[in-house]
Amino acid sequence: MERFFRRVFSGELATLWTDYRIPPYTLIPPVRDLRAPGGFARLYHCWLNAIRQYQQYQPARSRPRLLVKCIRANLLLGWIASRFDARVLLLVRHPAAVVESKLRLGGRSWDPARILDVYKRDENLPALGGGRYVDLLHKDLTDAEALALVWCIENQVPMAEARENGYLLVHYEDLVGDGGQIWDRIANFFGLEASGWDTDLIRSPSQQASADFKKAEGPRQASRPGWMTRMRSEDLRDVDGILKAVGLTAYDVNEAFPTQEAEIRS
Repeated sequence: MERFFRRVFSGELATLWTDYRIPPYTLIPPVRDLRAPGGFARLYHCWLNAIRQYQQYQPARSRPRLLVKCIRANLLLGWIASRFDARVLLLVRHPAAVVESKLRLGGRSWDPARILDVYKRDENLPALGGGRYVDLLHKDLTDAEALALVWCIENQVPMAEARENGYLLVHYEDLVGDGGQIWDRIANFFGLEASGWDTDLIRSPSQQASADFKKAEGPRQASRPGWMTRMRSEDLRDVDGILKAVGLTAYDVNEAFPTQEAEIRS
């Protein structure tokens, strides 16, 4: 693992996906996909997109500083911070919002049964968070409960250890709702110049950002974000039950923003 991350942080690990956001399988799909209706048309558009992505991201390959985004490294953050000359930022989004998104998207990548099965077989899991997840792992959970438990396993302890381990904890909702001030904190943490930001760029929703937060007059005045209106009441109740069962108080399913306790810890 250490050898792998040294390759990552030195810039030696190069792939189509990490460098150019091009999924390799879309360029050479299985024959059955080509035989399907519209198969060759999709392949043509995939190649056009790949060319555009390559042209856009190729210049970044020569930059002297490296930014690594790793969405599955939360439980490694303490280890990474202790072994590498890396400044770590933990970006956390509301658990109910994450559950709603994964329920809606579905697919193998977000199959909660498959993910929890990995944790059930992990000999280190019982020690994580003082064993608070063990009993829940062996219960018959709904998809919403299972996804909420995955979120807690992967975020609760890293959030609590952020200050001790020296990495910066940022809440997605605060970043979207009050971008300028949070960007100043991030720039200061990474030793970057924070002499003013492109406010139009900050207000422009990213690929994943919810425009609901952008309509606010201030960081705490946003209307109900999309996940709160789309989520079924029973799923919301299931998520709430898991958060209470593991003692998570940084978020409340009835509030769009993190709680005041989360702000203090940040």
